Amino acid sequence: MEQNTFNPIQREYLLSELEQLNNDIKSENRYIITRKSKEDSNRFKSVSEPYSLIKLHLLEERKVMIENLLKANDWVYIDQYSAAKESLIK
Repeated sequence: MEQNTFNPIQREYLLSELEQLNNDIKSENRYIITRKSKEDSNRFKSVSEPYSLIKLHLLEERKVMIENLLKANDWVYIDQYSAAKESLIK
């Protein structure tokens, strides 16, 4: 039986999105660590830190979603849409 996989365009897109998310998470962590060591850390803690933590949480949730889509490759096949093929079927 033939193994069904994501078409290459979708898989490449998901992998590039995952790489970008990893970079965003690293930079957000660096920002939080850097800002905590500054002299205006009280202002950071009251204003920017909650926002940064929420942003970091959303980035991590998005990363999990993309990883799950890549894992779904084992049992789901997403066919590339072709308008010509759809018109022939009808």
